Amino acid sequence: MKYQGKTVEALREKVVVIPHGDLKIPFKCSAVVDHSTFEALCPRPTPPTIQKPGKDPVLNPEDPAYGKQLTEWANKRTSWLFITSLRATKDLEWDTVKYDDPETWGNWTQELRDSGFSELALLNIINCITETCGMNQENIDAATESFILGQEKEQNGPLSPSSALKDTLSGGAAKD
Repeated sequence: MKYQGKTVEALREKVVVIPHGDLKIPFKCSAVVDHSTFEALCPRPTPPTIQKPGKDPVLNPEDPAYGKQLTEWANKRTSWLFITSLRATKDLEWDTVKYDDPETWGNWTQELRDSGFSELALLNIINCITETCGMNQENIDAATESFILGQEKEQNGPLSPSSALKDTLSGGAAKD
């Protein structure tokens, strides 16, 4: 795919280096664009049906048991996404996480904690994965603001040194 004549790359990678004792461990995160492995190992649950006399059966997404199954599925999807992103980290080996066993995917955070990684280190790894696999809201907001500024410049022409912004895009007064 191209946008404005530039090829849009499918995979992005990012590294966060976490100091851990004498080691500096580079956690390499890769964007996950193919979810077919997850879907094959862990299909989305379907709601149960309700059969009322004289009517066709209908799905019941309000069923509490289905809600619990859907939450568990979503948690597995998130864990799978995180461990799959971290597969790009050379020499990373899990003791209890097995890539082909959905019941073990959620162990990744506890394994890091058990290895002595702090909550802050874990948060940095999670942020790296989140930014690589998607965009955090801060980046989306900054990109949107930059895009809007670019649109305004196109419509109004280049800003002259004598012109000043009256407001920021967030609604606050611009600083001189």
